[in-house]
Amino acid sequence: MNLKSFLFTPLPGSHRREPVEEWSPHAKRRAGCHGRKAVVTGFTIAALFVGVMAWLGPLAAESAILRTLKQGSRGPDVRELQQILNRDPETRVSESGPGSLGNETEYFGPLTHDAVLRLQRKYALDILAPIGLSAPTGIVGTQTRLFLLRLTADKTPPAATSQAATSVNVRPKIISISPAVITKSTAEVTISGENFTATGNTVLVSSELPDAFVNLSSGDGKTLRFTFRFAAAQTLKEQVREAASASGQSYETIAAVVAANVQPGIDGPKTPRIPVIVAVRNSNGQSDPVELMTDLAAILNDAGN
Repeated sequence: MNLKSFLFTPLPGSHRREPVEEWSPHAKRRAGCHGRKAVVTGFTIAALFVGVMAWLGPLAAESAILRTLKQGSRGPDVRELQQILNRDPETRVSESGPGSLGNETEYFGPLTHDAVLRLQRKYALDILAPIGLSAPTGIVGTQTRLFLLRLTADKTPPAATSQAATSVNVRPKIISISPAVITKSTAEVTISGENFTATGNTVLVSSELPDAFVNLSSGDGKTLRFTFRFAAAQTLKEQVREAASASGQSYETIAAVVAANVQPGIDGPKTPRIPVIVAVRNSNGQSDPVELMTDLAAILNDAGN
């Protein structure tokens, strides 16, 4: 659902689908409208949040899960998690009924928890060892999410690593990322670190498809440079324009509402700065994840894109 269609959705208990301008005075009062123009209401904010989540990463089979998931979580990203788990017979959520292949749900219950435990055990050295854990948690945190991103990128599943040995000394390492805050839809980004290969480096970013930044070169093994493009930024900007037109507000007002009402975590504060997870993968292995901040307010008002 885009922002404009959300604004034209009927009020609870009604069958209205007319634009705001055609509502009755009573309907306008219920929706927070004055005269013939709508103010930014809870309805509008909820619609804008749909667009924000689309910008942060559409939850399709090739995209990332962007928040920590655990037993009790609900949402389309839980369905995406179950779909990924169900690709492997050893980590399937259920053989039949809710959660089974083709019957994935948006609820993270005991069956999903058990499937995540099996995934973490199977790939313990990829998921648990880098963060100093020896036992699975059943929580889909940063390291598990990065591994799921790798699963969606690889044509064939990686080998199980529960019993394998690996060296952490040669894995790529991210020391810093410049700029520290992304303020444009398109930005030149430099990653400084160690153990980058001459060719074949992949930068994984949680807001983008896993094949967005591949085959990157490093002349000194310590630097990677690439053009960071937000795939969904233009779509979100267009939805903000449509919402502004439908509500009678300016683009800047709607953009400010979006930026002021983003809440990346279930319990986190609302903030215009959204962290995305970044890691480097090459023939030496995969780096530990780091956070890169994105300034949503600045990106929405970036006139160059």
